[in-house]
Amino acid sequence: MTTSQASDERARNYLFGFADDGRFLAEGVAVEELAATYGTPLHVVSKNQLLANLHGLHSGMQSKWPGPTRVLPAIKSNTSFALCRLLSAETPGCDLFSEGELIAALRGGFEPGCLSLNGNSKLGSDTELLRTAITKGVRITLDDALELDPIEAIAEELGCRATIRLRVRARLPKAKAPTDFPVHGPLPTDVAAQAYKAGIPWEDLVPAGRRAIASPHIDLVGLHLHLGRHRRELTFWRQSMQAYAGLIADLSREWDGWLPREIDVGGGFAQHLDPFAGYAHEHSTDRQYRMLGKLMKVAGWFGDDARYRSVVSLLEKERKGIRQRPPVDLERSDVPSGEEYTATVAAALRDALAAQHIDCRDILLEIEPGRALFGSAAIHIARVDFIKRQTLPLPWAWAVTDTSEVWLQGGGHGPNHPCVVDGKPLERYPAALRMVADIAGKSCGPDQIIGDACLPGDLAAGDRVVLVGTGAYQEMQSSNFNSMPRPATVLVDGEHHRLIRRRETIDDVFDREIDL
Repeated sequence: MTTSQASDERARNYLFGFADDGRFLAEGVAVEELAATYGTPLHVVSKNQLLANLHGLHSGMQSKWPGPTRVLPAIKSNTSFALCRLLSAETPGCDLFSEGELIAALRGGFEPGCLSLNGNSKLGSDTELLRTAITKGVRITLDDALELDPIEAIAEELGCRATIRLRVRARLPKAKAPTDFPVHGPLPTDVAAQAYKAGIPWEDLVPAGRRAIASPHIDLVGLHLHLGRHRRELTFWRQSMQAYAGLIADLSREWDGWLPREIDVGGGFAQHLDPFAGYAHEHSTDRQYRMLGKLMKVAGWFGDDARYRSVVSLLEKERKGIRQRPPVDLERSDVPSGEEYTATVAAALRDALAAQHIDCRDILLEIEPGRALFGSAAIHIARVDFIKRQTLPLPWAWAVTDTSEVWLQGGGHGPNHPCVVDGKPLERYPAALRMVADIAGKSCGPDQIIGDACLPGDLAAGDRVVLVGTGAYQEMQSSNFNSMPRPATVLVDGEHHRLIRRRETIDDVFDREIDL
């Protein structure tokens, strides 16, 4: 049994789930109480799940890396000041991309010298972001060689040395399986990794490094690689770290023996209850719609009646199978744990660097988890407004809720999350007493949150639907489509809860408007 297979059999100590009486709990707080106190829709973050994820990610790398280690939370997943404050009490630095994230990091208590300013947004209409970072001692991770000129000029003007790392682009010839990342479609992962914009091309990287090493105003302390969420298997990460080590050794030779004091491997690890994995495939209706389209085209040769009869037959067969599926076990996951990911990365990089005669004992190893840290630490609560059904020409049902897909899409995927109904655990309903319906939102778009969801047959208006594992990017990428105010966010800690981001008002939505 491989490590990734072993993780299929391993239960996780997950802090969201059903109590014996059927109530759905966030740590020790009933979803019913949260909805009554704060209203719906509502984002709910578990303090202790977030910290458990952080500690697991760190312990894995600590167990395999001979030198110092550090976790840099990717706060783009959620820039809540309260969450930043919570995380900065556990780890001194974070990964950030923008002026806003820099403000959130500093106000959240992270140490400037442990921050990493990443991304290609640093060269805008002015250089104020770079100036602020250099003034405060923030490490700057270059995404393009063109950033060297303004960084060096600002550091010289301020009479200091700017601390930088160079973001590299690794070649992954062994990664031939299709990427999971939907932006790149079914491309092989090695090709998708090259299509990804981030990092300095090799032909620019070598001269940029030589120049940085020679500059009296720049301290080149390390290298950075971020692959993104391409594949969840440990084999992919092991091979990627071997490629990274080879690139580090090549650069050391090009730069006359220079060695990094810091190596950052970025993020891209899958989260518990990964939306890209089994749940996305189970709940996605894309395949079904493609099949329906083909079937209707063929059946159309025999007239509209035959066309619809054939589709009804297919739908009934598909939905019977959906009703017979076992309910999702929130304690189990089909992806490795955060600890397994980081232990694999640290061990593979350590061994590959040793083969290149590079001693790691004094090199700081950093990771920048986003979805693996934040993703499983939150849920989203919505209220069912009404159930709508039709029988002709095609049988269909919708559970229309007070939330929207525009508040639930993030990190490159749609809202493909496990879904439960508070007070109505699906395992208590035999297949004959279950229903299949689309969970839909309230915007004017299709707003199909979960297609063909298996739900209790007595689902009714007023019931609370809970989407599980919605902590990474969903809130940050929410929009005001249809001029809808965005939901509030609550933090739970054991039996306690508090508001950490208030619900938007209509005034908030129109606050930037300038009337004629």
